[in-house]
Amino acid sequence: AGPNLEGVLALQPDLIVGWDNLGRNADPLLYEQMNRIAPTVSFLAGSSAFWQQGLVDLAEMLGMPERGEELIATYNRQVAGLREEIK
Repeated sequence: AGPNLEGVLALQPDLIVGWDNLGRNADPLLYEQMNRIAPTVSFLAGSSAFWQQGLVDLAEMLGMPERGEELIATYNRQVAGLREEIK
């Protein structure tokens, strides 16, 4: 079962963000229906190696590219700090 299209339509979204099950290649009909409601973008689930680019892309879509970079920088600082603590 896919998303409730009537429910999504009732929300009047400006943008629909989903995982690869909403992508053009996964279900072209669902993608087309969702894209009629609002611009629809999807990210590949399980592509954890590319999560940072996904975050940057999403931040840009939301008109906040600097916020995406800030979040990644904060994450990197926290990882570095934890690595030092573990030593």
